[in-house]
Amino acid sequence: TAFERVEDEWDELCEVMEAREETSDTEKHKHLDKLANECADVFITLVRVADILGFDLQEAVDFKMKVNRARKWKITSQGVGQHE
Repeated sequence: TAFERVEDEWDELCEVMEAREETSDTEKHKHLDKLANECADVFITLVRVADILGFDLQEAVDFKMKVNRARKWKITSQGVGQHE
């Protein structure tokens, strides 16, 4: 199903991200094409799922960005933004 496909594509993206993390800083650029392709696969699959479920993914993203912009954010010790 399309829903299982999202999980498969996400797993593939995670594998490439993990492989990139295990390489030296000077070698990380070699993973960019693979990362871009896997991100695209995830995006395409999410668009398909949204279509199956009957909503516009771009509209959902726009709405969520408005929600996120209204939140207060802090940076964690790992350098990642997290809402309070």
